[in-house]
Amino acid sequence: MKVNYTLIDKIQSERLINLLNSLNWKEISTLMQGKIRQFISPDEEFAALVPLDKSISDYYRVMSDTIESVALSMGTSVVAITNSLLNTSYDVIKWRVGGANTNSGTLPFFEMAETIETIKNILATSYVDITKPAQYHKKIFTDDVKDNLSKYSFGQSEVGSYILNIMCPLNDYQYQLFDEIPSEAPINRRINMHLISSINDIQNEIHNGNINKLDEDVCAGKYSINFLDSLTDIYDSSINSKVKIAIAWSNSIKLDYSSIPSEITLRPRIRERIFEITDKYRPKQKNNEFKIFYGKIETISSDSELEMRKIIAIKVVTLDENNKKSIIQANLKYDKYQPFVSRAFENGLTVKVSGVISRKGNIKIIEEAHLEVLD
Repeated sequence: MKVNYTLIDKIQSERLINLLNSLNWKEISTLMQGKIRQFISPDEEFAALVPLDKSISDYYRVMSDTIESVALSMGTSVVAITNSLLNTSYDVIKWRVGGANTNSGTLPFFEMAETIETIKNILATSYVDITKPAQYHKKIFTDDVKDNLSKYSFGQSEVGSYILNIMCPLNDYQYQLFDEIPSEAPINRRINMHLISSINDIQNEIHNGNINKLDEDVCAGKYSINFLDSLTDIYDSSINSKVKIAIAWSNSIKLDYSSIPSEITLRPRIRERIFEITDKYRPKQKNNEFKIFYGKIETISSDSELEMRKIIAIKVVTLDENNKKSIIQANLKYDKYQPFVSRAFENGLTVKVSGVISRKGNIKIIEEAHLEVLD
């Protein structure tokens, strides 16, 4: 994949040289009276030319070829290398979605929206797990979390199975050869370490039958219930796809991450075991409280025999305290509410559902509910 020449205009030759030096490429010669510096990779499989003068006729082609060679030598993408050269230091999370819908390099609109939502949730829960370790967090999207997420961005996607490149800024750590080693990695590096190592460890423990280890880790606050909920949401949304998560670590922070994987493949089949743990340790919420919810009706069901229809059951989509999608199951008297339910459902109207709430796991249920249609 060639680099867009407009982007090459923004890349400083000195920064590209710093990158090569940090990767232990050796400078072997200069060409054209010092206007071009020549490097070779540590394994001597790749060569690179870095032109210092933009007036050289092949400047853009040579720069593009060099960036491509560096990407190949590192086993990463041209996009990741280009982003690291253009910006202050970034880790890049490469969220790959593969399946029947992505063969053309596209992702359906609603599947894209759901994927972005699940990524946002697991980044947010990773943040609170790191900054305030706890078995359960009552609120996730605090001002600190929102402020941190606002600094993320999506990079250029790649054709094939659909890839979302998530740019994770590393604060004030600039890409320079002689940066001092920080005493503690920036928060977004720690989030990425937590995210990929946690998913890897959880999947391996369950795959190896060590469910008790996951139990112990939750008790110790290593993973919060919120993080595990976010992970099960990802499994739910990827049940018909093959999802890989890879991280291209920025070289500006020279710490040893050899024990942390740089790529994992999700295993949705373990979802039920994770749900067992979350249900076991989720704080027990009070039943028999009177609650009011606002939302829209997603589904309607009732007895198939008309004369037997005494109850009409609906599922209402609403938002919880973290602005996360939540489903309320409500049972209403058929004779009293059927016309209102039908009108609201057919016209996509907002409804107000109220009544005494009970819970079954993470599912909220209202028996003998009251409903009001809001025009």
